[in-house]
Amino acid sequence: MEMKNDKWCTKKQDQLIKYFWVSQTHVVIFKNIT
Repeated sequence: MEMKNDKWCTKKQDQLIKYFWVSQTHVVIFKNIT
């Protein structure tokens, strides 16, 4: 149970990091265009 929960948490964190990273790059690209 604990391990499963841990895996789920890391997966969730991974998605958050990916989402954050993607939005960050989009902001940078947008700033470069403007």
